[in-house]
Amino acid sequence: MGIVYLGFQFRIANGLAALSYSLEGSENLQPFPGWLEEVDAVLLSSADNGEGSNTVIWKLPDPVTDFDRKFVRARFEYSE
Repeated sequence: MGIVYLGFQFRIANGLAALSYSLEGSENLQPFPGWLEEVDAVLLSSADNGEGSNTVIWKLPDPVTDFDRKFVRARFEYSE
């Protein structure tokens, strides 16, 4: 097996200018230091699904062997 990276994908609606998201990370899920503001992630692809949404695929730049544990979440914010 080659090098393994932590990756994830999700769908997001097109045309929502007021919707933003960031990727946050944690190594232990504890309240302090808690979730980091943003993680360094690499956008691998963003594909229009043809029905009003995009599928985005992200990965962390470091192989999973570089850390004991890593948790990542997408934080969405909508402002009018």
